Amino acid sequence: MKLLVPFVIAAVGLVVVVIWLLGTKENPRPENLRDDNFQAIYTGQDRAPGSREANDELRRTLQENGLDLSEPLEIDHFAEPGDLTTASTREAFQIALSANRYGDFRFEEDARLLAFSETASLSSMVFDRRTMELNDFLHEHGWIYKGWLKK
Repeated sequence: MKLLVPFVIAAVGLVVVVIWLLGTKENPRPENLRDDNFQAIYTGQDRAPGSREANDELRRTLQENGLDLSEPLEIDHFAEPGDLTTASTREAFQIALSANRYGDFRFEEDARLLAFSETASLSSMVFDRRTMELNDFLHEHGWIYKGWLKK
């Protein structure tokens, strides 16, 4: 009985601590989540490259310049290699992107910025999803997505 009382007190204390720790975690708010249940946009970046908001801004500019977004357009995507990226990982990375319909790979700005092309319909939600997935894919492989422009 003498051991049972301290054990119960310790168990109750542990339960209180666990409940407190779980209760203090910040729950994600819906307005901070990407459309279609994509992962949260990185803190403080409401126009992260590849996000719907960034795409909308570029689409508005293109429409203001008289482009018809209902037709597929040739665009360039841009990515910057991370600090640990080597020549062999760059080549493997280009092969992976080629398998996903990207092409015309070239390095710009003193070989730091990789540009690659695709033809896409910019007005579709599929394009928004694709750029968000591309951003995540690049991030997972040590690259930084810098966005896209019409060729």
